Amino acid sequence: MFYLTNKPLSEELFQYIWDNIRDIIFTLDGEGLITSISHEFETITGWSREKWIGKHFLELVHPEDSEIVQEGFRATIRGEIPPPYSARVPTKNGSLVILESKATPQISQGKIIGYLGIARDVTERIGMEKTMQASEEQYRTAINSIGDPIHVINQDHEIILTNHAFYPWLRSLKLNPVIIGKKVAEAFPFLPKQVEIEYQSVFKRGEIIGSEEQTEIRGVVYFTETKKIPIFDKDQKKVIQILTIIRDITDRKIMEQQIRKSEERLRGFMDAATDSFSIWDSNLRLLDVNPAGLEKYTREEKKENILGKHIAEFHPNPEDINFYKKVLETGVSFIADRIGPPQQYGEIIVSQKAFKMGEGLGIITTDITERKKMEEEIRKNEEMLRSFLDAATDSYSLWDSNLNLVLANRASNKLTKKAYDKNLPLGVNIEKFLLHPTNIVDYKQVVETGKPMTTDRTVPSKRFGDVRFSLKAFKVGDGLGLISTDITEQKMMEEELRESEEKFRSIFENAPIGMLLTDLNYQFSKVNAVFCNMLGYSEQELTQLTFPEITHPEHVKRDIKFVERLIEGKNSIYQTEKRYLKKNSDFLWAQTTVTLLKNEKGEPSFLLAMIEDISALKEKEEELKSQLLKFKVEDGKMYFIKEKLPRLSQTVFEDLTKVGYNGFIVSRTPKRDFTNHIKEKIAFFQLTEKNNFETLLNIMKETPRKSVFLFDRLEYLFLKEGFEIVTKFIFKLNEMTYFNNLVVLLSVDTSTLTEREIAVIEKETHALEPRFIANFSEEFLQILKYVFQQNGVGVKPSYSDIGEELKISRPTARKRIKHLVSRGYLVEHQTGKSKFLELSGKGEILFLT
Repeated sequence: MFYLTNKPLSEELFQYIWDNIRDIIFTLDGEGLITSISHEFETITGWSREKWIGKHFLELVHPEDSEIVQEGFRATIRGEIPPPYSARVPTKNGSLVILESKATPQISQGKIIGYLGIARDVTERIGMEKTMQASEEQYRTAINSIGDPIHVINQDHEIILTNHAFYPWLRSLKLNPVIIGKKVAEAFPFLPKQVEIEYQSVFKRGEIIGSEEQTEIRGVVYFTETKKIPIFDKDQKKVIQILTIIRDITDRKIMEQQIRKSEERLRGFMDAATDSFSIWDSNLRLLDVNPAGLEKYTREEKKENILGKHIAEFHPNPEDINFYKKVLETGVSFIADRIGPPQQYGEIIVSQKAFKMGEGLGIITTDITERKKMEEEIRKNEEMLRSFLDAATDSYSLWDSNLNLVLANRASNKLTKKAYDKNLPLGVNIEKFLLHPTNIVDYKQVVETGKPMTTDRTVPSKRFGDVRFSLKAFKVGDGLGLISTDITEQKMMEEELRESEEKFRSIFENAPIGMLLTDLNYQFSKVNAVFCNMLGYSEQELTQLTFPEITHPEHVKRDIKFVERLIEGKNSIYQTEKRYLKKNSDFLWAQTTVTLLKNEKGEPSFLLAMIEDISALKEKEEELKSQLLKFKVEDGKMYFIKEKLPRLSQTVFEDLTKVGYNGFIVSRTPKRDFTNHIKEKIAFFQLTEKNNFETLLNIMKETPRKSVFLFDRLEYLFLKEGFEIVTKFIFKLNEMTYFNNLVVLLSVDTSTLTEREIAVIEKETHALEPRFIANFSEEFLQILKYVFQQNGVGVKPSYSDIGEELKISRPTARKRIKHLVSRGYLVEHQTGKSKFLELSGKGEILFLT
């Protein structure tokens, strides 16, 4: 059986208590070793029970509390019933809990065989007890620190506590200092019955009551001001004590009497004052007002008409009335600016001071309308100045006469952070930001002499390299004003511009090609020596001329149009091959590249041209063209080729690719249809739904110079898209051809078009012209015509074939054929002993055109 007291417990009840009680239950053997311990031990201490089973219970106790616990244990052994004892026990997390324990011996056959104990966590309770004890001490310390006499009474009106200031006050009144335990009426029999009533009211209503008492003690009149403050129980529901603060106001009352005696002297002053003086009783009714107040603020001519009126009639704002009442209640003055009553010239602004005068109120009112207007104007100006300064990109700062910072705009902080890697706090001295001691002398000299200073400064910065800024220092009042402009980027740009100009000048003067600058009126501004040598002019002679004056007449119109496109921003560069007029009247072929130069505002300013002499190249090109081209073809032109079969257009196209033109074919048919008989390398653009006109124009825009475009069977597009749409495309195509210096061949079967449609196309295009025209008799034309027909079906006729077809003898046929071969119209091929004939390109022209 187990015993918690002197009565045994059943096993079932003990187990129930063991499992459910919130306290710790433990058992010890006769030596004090722990034999069991309940679950709550783990909850309270964090230790597992198994860790402590078999250990002595004193190992759980804080060393400083071990003696207390052992004494209780020894008392239990002696058969005594000791009171519960408290001891600190360490938890697993290192903190301490306070357990209040009690143990009962377990006796068998007259011997103690063990102990059953209960331990309760009282950490929080003891903490609260200490807090309450400290609170009580603080309470006593607080009231003792107050200089006014204080006493505390209980519900029986007995004085139970006083502060240190209370007894000197009693002695000053020559009263008995033994008052603890006495009722208030007994300790102070001279108090009026009203005091007893006020105490009863505080106990009943729980509200603070303040009052003034006048008491005569041994023929001396004393004035006191008391405040009765309720002290509630812990639930804040019932008043259990009252703390009374007593203040001797005798001296103040005497002073008030003296003040009243001086009212007559005050009257003279008030009547002479320009400010308004008004006096109000404790009910805020007007007692008096000086002439200035009567004139400005009451709208009455006679004082008698307004005396006795309530202040609300003059100041209807409830908030104002509450302020005045508060002054009366507390005696604390207040000063405020207010909108006064409207006058003849509108509302006025007044500064008003309200203060307690005796039991009433005094108000001094000053018209500050003009001052407020000036202050508002100054404020607006300061706001405008601040906004302007903060929006400015330049740094503005003001420093006082000791060179301490008074004002700085945002740009100043930004520049200081960039240059010095420091903030710019108000009040900092300027010396903290100077790299050279001589600078401070400069600033002080500006302040002393008033003479401004302008200079440039360079500050090495770890983050930004050299930070450069222009600085203007000038005197402002007794201090210094600084305006700084960050010119770091400007200086870098100036240096880059200078380097760029030097590089440009070096390239311009030493380039192996001609270079020149003209203004937008084509007047030469600058030319290099190479260009002068090209044309045979001196630099001075050329700068007297214009660009068109040295350009071949055929190219002038084209050049001007290209320059206009550069100025309009339609092109960024203009490149062409053109002829120049030399001083000796000869022509010079040159490749010319022109670009537009703009000024710092982004406006067109100059034209820069680079000229490369290609006379020798053009001579070889013309020679090659004369040998290989059968037709006269010029760059920048579009040709209309009328044919049922695209033989002529393909011939012209192939000839141009042979002399170095980039070839582009535009067709609805696959590329293989052309590569079978065109041997040169070509680019191909097949017209599909995705590959439309605009896509084609964009491709042509990026095409290099010396390019030829063959539009195969254009009549297909007329049928598919309609004549109007294709015509608009041809207009754009013509412009693209002209400005990009291309050659475009339009192959059209004109049998599908009307005469009007043909005329529209002819207006936008040029006709092909053979490079030479042959003049033959009929007998020679018959031979060429027969060979053309046979070649057209893939046959190369022999000498005998021609004789038989034309019914002429062999010698005659041979003689005529040899003549055509020698003139370059026929080409002879020999296979074994047989000779076969084919039209040359020169011969084909006779039939293609």
